[in-house]
Amino acid sequence: MQSLPRQTGPDPKENLIEAQRITARQEAENIQAFARRSGWPMKETPTGLRYYIYDSTDDARRPRIERGDAARLEYTLRLLTGEKIASSEENGMKTVIVGESDIESGLTEALLLLRRGDKARIIIPSHLGYGFSGDGKRIPSGASLLYDIEVKEVLIPPAP
Repeated sequence: MQSLPRQTGPDPKENLIEAQRITARQEAENIQAFARRSGWPMKETPTGLRYYIYDSTDDARRPRIERGDAARLEYTLRLLTGEKIASSEENGMKTVIVGESDIESGLTEALLLLRRGDKARIIIPSHLGYGFSGDGKRIPSGASLLYDIEVKEVLIPPAP
């Protein structure tokens, strides 16, 4: 039985990894350009999440949201093209158990930066949102997401 000759060209896995790096770099540049055009002084987390808290309370009596807290949000979700995907105006307020609800990991990360009463704009890169597959409905493959949210209420679970 003859064996097939070994592939001597570039490793397909390495090619795929490099393509993903290029795509992620291009997406980051597009997000940065969008934020700059919008005039938003956004901060960036190590994961690539961008956020701008434009109305905040630094009141120490309003602690930051923590994992396990229930947060009620008014929100508008758009693509960077401006296309509206969903909003609390249409669907009612969103209630999430932070770190436990089935939401985008980027939204969870953003909520952990906020307090009750905060209003923020959040840009979630695709790897923290719906990734390369999209949601199969309105969010296309590789889409960056723009959330405009207001944290209306935070319910802290009782201590065990």
